[in-house]
Amino acid sequence: TIRPIAIGEFLRRLTCAIAALSAKDASVDHFLPHQVVIAVPGGAEAVLLGTHRLFKNHRADPDYAAMSLDGSNAFCTADRRNILEEVQAVFPALARLAYFIYAGAALLFFGLHVLWSLLGTHQGCNIGALLFCLGIHKMLQKAGVKVDYLVAYSDNITALGKADQLAAAHRVFCAEGEPIGYRI
Repeated sequence: TIRPIAIGEFLRRLTCAIAALSAKDASVDHFLPHQVVIAVPGGAEAVLLGTHRLFKNHRADPDYAAMSLDGSNAFCTADRRNILEEVQAVFPALARLAYFIYAGAALLFFGLHVLWSLLGTHQGCNIGALLFCLGIHKMLQKAGVKVDYLVAYSDNITALGKADQLAAAHRVFCAEGEPIGYRI
């Protein structure tokens, strides 16, 4: 498959960087405890340490397990309508910028061909990760009540619990993920 890399012009990137900074504190409040990629220093390390500590506390329980999921091409297949609805609801100050960038198709030029980008966030977009995380956050919240521990670092999700808890969370990811473009 062809995976185009679309990086916007300088002014758009600068505008998005400023917008992302303006949403930094509100992002932490909104995304924690389930997401540690936005404005959380050492977020990936936090996932590893949290997982290790919880496993250490349950090492005598043979039924305790972990589930690690990675979205299949998740940033490129995220449903933009879902993302735009979420940004309007959660970060309305960013909504006009997000609509400007993502409401329509982006034209990608590949040699003599023109590709229409209609899904996902743009690689190199400074608010792309924030928007992607908004798009999957409700799914994470629904799955998070099924397990003892659930945390995501962008599209990489780690969950811990008993096998039946993990199975229930997996069913949530399958049912809720497909309509929003998150496929495991």
